[in-house]
Amino acid sequence: MKKKNYLLLLCLIICTGCATTGSITKKQSSLPVLDFNEKYPSISFKWSDIAETTYIPLETNKDVLVDRYREIVHVSDNRIVVCNNMIGDVFIFDDNGKNISSFNYRGPGPLEYNYISTIVYDEKTKEIFIHDRITKKILVFTESGTPKHNFNYSQQGYEFGQMFNYDDDTLLAHHDGMTLLTENDKQPYMFISKKDGTIVSRLNIKLSKILSLTLHENNTTDGSTMSGTTTMLGHSPIYQFGNEFVIAERSSDTVYLLTSGKKLTPLFVREPSVFIAGYRSLITIRFKDDDVVFFSVNTLDMKRATQDLKKDQPISEHITNYFYDLRNRQLFENNSKLDMPRLMDADIFLEYIETAKKMGTPAGNLLFNNNFQLVEKIAPQIHEEDNPILIRHKLKQNPPWANKN
Repeated sequence: MKKKNYLLLLCLIICTGCATTGSITKKQSSLPVLDFNEKYPSISFKWSDIAETTYIPLETNKDVLVDRYREIVHVSDNRIVVCNNMIGDVFIFDDNGKNISSFNYRGPGPLEYNYISTIVYDEKTKEIFIHDRITKKILVFTESGTPKHNFNYSQQGYEFGQMFNYDDDTLLAHHDGMTLLTENDKQPYMFISKKDGTIVSRLNIKLSKILSLTLHENNTTDGSTMSGTTTMLGHSPIYQFGNEFVIAERSSDTVYLLTSGKKLTPLFVREPSVFIAGYRSLITIRFKDDDVVFFSVNTLDMKRATQDLKKDQPISEHITNYFYDLRNRQLFENNSKLDMPRLMDADIFLEYIETAKKMGTPAGNLLFNNNFQLVEKIAPQIHEEDNPILIRHKLKQNPPWANKN
């Protein structure tokens, strides 16, 4: 992206009553230190300030029925890829929502998958990589759904979670290990070959300890029998923004930026440390460009979270949203009322609207967004049994923080 040496617009709402400065560096260092115990000035945005919003109804016909259990896995200026992980459906639409192809290869055969763990779409080659974590297999298909080749990685001892298209030859993959028994666990970020799945190289992110995200609630039923519930807290460490990736590893105090040529650069260091006993503090990156980063910090008291699990209550968590100006190393609390949805491309945020019947209500053509809130009808011709309608927020070429002098 272009945007260099810009200043924030005056239209950004900055409130300084709770803090005297936005500076985040505790010491003069080439690497910023963000202290989340401190109070910072606040800032706020509206969708109309930062993005252009359009609605994309996904084509509906007897062969293209997208149920409410689907996941939207890829959105760009040209393609929309949707899948149902459990039943194995894959749908590909153009940027107007017209269906291009659909296929399902779920099954036990050598050219089939048991479960869709991850889908990677390569826009350049129009290839689809389907990762089946259960069988430890990656299958490659053409955009029309024709099988090309596949490979297994079960003999290599990996448990790949996230997977991304990195360059012409490799995928960026994260080995989500639970221990530090092997080198795979100590250096969990790696590039794997698109041809055969071999490890091409690893990122120089070395972990000395892995923080568990598992909650255990045990109940003694008699003198010798234990029963209880185990819950795994979800967290995604890799976030893609065009050709850049931000890595916010839960077991590291440093957040990294990965760019082309496999260049890895520390972006900032966080305080307090993630290794404080009894707590988990997870960073979610919402958006990044050359000038700014939107992110949130989710802090959990593990003892209290376990008690919530035991009482069958929602897990307690404290979430703070931040806006970080990379140019002058200023941190703000982001008090925007907008809920930044999943970022699907370098400059595209995505929400979706369900039709009423799929939400289990007979409310005619009433539509609901992904937070189950009622929204205004956007088109009288939309039928209650139609596929979802996407809400596409495309970042403006000159968002408020990128305004030139």
